[in-house]
Amino acid sequence: MALLQLLMISVHLVRTPFHVDVLEEGLPCLYDSLSYTTFSYILSLHDTDHLIATAVEKAGLTEALSGEGSLTVFAPSNSAFAKLPEDLVNKLLDPVWQPQLQDLLFYHSLGQEVRSGDLTDGMTAETLNGENITINLSPPRVNDNSIILVGDGYVDVEASNGVIHGIDTVLTPTSVTSNIVEIGMANDDFTTLIKAVEAAGLVETLTGDGPFTLFGKYPQFVLYTHR
Repeated sequence: MALLQLLMISVHLVRTPFHVDVLEEGLPCLYDSLSYTTFSYILSLHDTDHLIATAVEKAGLTEALSGEGSLTVFAPSNSAFAKLPEDLVNKLLDPVWQPQLQDLLFYHSLGQEVRSGDLTDGMTAETLNGENITINLSPPRVNDNSIILVGDGYVDVEASNGVIHGIDTVLTPTSVTSNIVEIGMANDDFTTLIKAVEAAGLVETLTGDGPFTLFGKYPQFVLYTHR
């Protein structure tokens, strides 16, 4: 199955060690003393809402996650999405904020297959949005606080175009956590542009709700804004 299909259905997994056993036929071992654990990879705020399907569709990424390739997706559980403020979820599902939703989903994805046995302490990997994530092993987690669901056996879920690891907290890229001014101030290439924003008295405006687009004409850095 493709990654998108696996993310949209309930799969039966067992509580396993960090590395999932593989049968001779190449299928992940789905038994543990005849005791099964059911885990839904439908990422939703509510059990009846398929948020992952909605998010992927609204982000325009259905084809990308269903096609050929070799991907790794760190998939937040339902409870992980429930931790997010409801207004943030509603905002990201609004078509106006589609680029930010795409960026968030890409931040959970790697452009190559990385299995649990390949993860090392302190390992960094570039995600499909261009930002890095860091793997830590005590306990196994992505960045500082998104625990990889090893104890629940939700690792190395195989798909025809990659592998899925479950995590308990949604990863948030810079596009979700920072406004235009903060991003500009963190980049040495935009110091002149930010000075122009300050001189124009637009700092408070551009740190507001938006949406805004800020253009800086290089090399003069003439200031253009669009709402």
